[in-house]
Amino acid sequence: RVTGEKAYAEKVATESEALAALEDWSLGSMTNIGTVALGVAIGYDWCHHVWSEGRKALIERAMLRNAMRPGVEAYDGKRRMWRAGGVSGAVVNTGMLASALALADIYPQTAYKLLGRILDNAEPCFAAYAPDGGSAEGVAA
Repeated sequence: RVTGEKAYAEKVATESEALAALEDWSLGSMTNIGTVALGVAIGYDWCHHVWSEGRKALIERAMLRNAMRPGVEAYDGKRRMWRAGGVSGAVVNTGMLASALALADIYPQTAYKLLGRILDNAEPCFAAYAPDGGSAEGVAA
């Protein structure tokens, strides 16, 4: 995106398609979903304007199936939840936020639902650093 070279957008597409081919991004952890979702959402946002409609649709469906829907389920208590306020919460919230924003015009109802749950869940993440900015999780969170 920074250089405008199409080769980079093609590489992002190839990597995103490989991830889209997976049936599940969790490997048993919502943190894994959040991590993969963040990368795919950023790649999609930066590069979708040069991808074919078919390629975009493949990646959009994978983000819905492997990130957005599981995210809503986790926030609603239908999946194993992470510890509120820790680094896992920050990772999941970030990945879900990036996914919801990247696909808000493609899947508006799911994105809206996800955004509401992210906002409700983000407060404990910020509170972990209040009032002095310190947290047992460390600076990475």
